[in-house]
Amino acid sequence: MEEDVYYVGVNDPASLRKDCLLGGKALLDILKRYETSKGLRTNKLEYTHELKRVFDEILVLNRKLRMKLPKLPEAPVLAEKPVKSGKIVKKTPARVKTHMDILEDELAKIEERLEALK
Repeated sequence: MEEDVYYVGVNDPASLRKDCLLGGKALLDILKRYETSKGLRTNKLEYTHELKRVFDEILVLNRKLRMKLPKLPEAPVLAEKPVKSGKIVKKTPARVKTHMDILEDELAKIEERLEALK
């Protein structure tokens, strides 16, 4: 079986060669970006697993810390007194102490003790 050989004329062989090389270059650039993105994906997975591990460790340590800390007394909720007279009195909402208020009160007590020791 003999193969038939056909010759095709190329009008501008230099530009054809240049276009082929540019296409190859573009393909190599795409493959290079693919490899870097593949590496980034694996790094992202590793960092995600590391973050999850650290977060779980923080949760465990936080639980241990909360068990070791003394319990704070409950903040008293100020009750509204009912009005016995027939007058309409504007009610002001009772202020509930926040954690920040409790901490500030404790800090003030500690500062008073320090002043007393001086």
